[in-house]
Amino acid sequence: MIRWKYLNKYNTAEELSLITSGNDFYNQIEDAINKAISKINLQFYLFDYDTTGKRIIDALIKAAERGVKVFVLLDAFGSKAFPDEVVTEMRNCGIKIRFFSPLLSFKRISLGRRMHHKLVEIDSETAFIGGINIADKYRDTPRGKGWLDFAVKVKGKVVGDAHQICKYIWSRRVKRKHLHFSENKENPNAYFVKFCENDWFMNKNNISAGYKNAIKHSKESITIVGAYFLPGRQFRKILRRAAERGVAIRIILSRTSDVKLSLYASRFLYDWLFRNKIKIYEWKDSVVHGKVAIVDNVWTTIGSFNLNYLSVYGSLELNLNVYNEQFSSGFNKKIDEIIETGCIEVVKDEYEKKINYLTRFKLWFSFYFIRFLMLIIVLLTTNPEKK
Repeated sequence: MIRWKYLNKYNTAEELSLITSGNDFYNQIEDAINKAISKINLQFYLFDYDTTGKRIIDALIKAAERGVKVFVLLDAFGSKAFPDEVVTEMRNCGIKIRFFSPLLSFKRISLGRRMHHKLVEIDSETAFIGGINIADKYRDTPRGKGWLDFAVKVKGKVVGDAHQICKYIWSRRVKRKHLHFSENKENPNAYFVKFCENDWFMNKNNISAGYKNAIKHSKESITIVGAYFLPGRQFRKILRRAAERGVAIRIILSRTSDVKLSLYASRFLYDWLFRNKIKIYEWKDSVVHGKVAIVDNVWTTIGSFNLNYLSVYGSLELNLNVYNEQFSSGFNKKIDEIIETGCIEVVKDEYEKKINYLTRFKLWFSFYFIRFLMLIIVLLTTNPEKK
């Protein structure tokens, strides 16, 4: 039964499938690029020039050579190591590539906003959206297991929304168009989806609002995969009230991290999570990079949005919200498998035995220092990028 607010703003997708980080994600992207007919938009925060990156670049160059218009937008900070000579080569092949927002502007003592998208959009018909960047570390290699992350492949007219978002962010001069919403609201098996943005400077908070609305209306269960998990007080309050209503809540966090300070800061919240009977699972095989929530086995959000101040106020974020019981319950079963095969449950009594006063101070310091650092970054962040 469709019972939540804002569902009238969703559209229907023809196809929707979940992809877990690894070779399958890059195989599907490469195959879609090879089949592109007219236009490709690729927007990523991080694009490494490694084995995976070279593979995607080769596919893009071949597409451009057969007449496909290719637009590549990378974040100037996240992809700062992208080689200049490769940029020149891609441009010589007809690919339009540029970098979003410089990191520093000494004229105003300000920081550029970050474009945190992970999106491939092809021919206004197919899109890949999630938390996975273009880099070897998201797939299994002889050096270790790939980072845990997720994406979805979506097909249908609704992808026209993703196309408009790409055009708007690329030029900042294109007037936004709005799709006509589907009338097929009575089909319980339809994939109801919505491309949602968070861009505080442009008064867009659709992802934040979607999280809060879903959790406020939750009845049975909430699953969160939380990379860089540092939610603010308001979100924690909404989560606490859901727990008080008897909603079963579980959070999958990382046992190791590429940002140690963020890892310690997240662990400072463990006492709060224990008090509110929220189950904590730590993924032990690699880094957790996924940004996912599943509510009542019917609503899912997946994309680039982290539950912290930077995603709420400092970055351009893009998620896909999905309302479909089959997809959401299937995703939750996938999380069940991940918990069973690759996670360790953090049990309150056992955890507290390992925590001494020095460790508690380290966690406390990390939490408030990183929150302060995020606040400073947000305060120094510039207004929307100017061409």
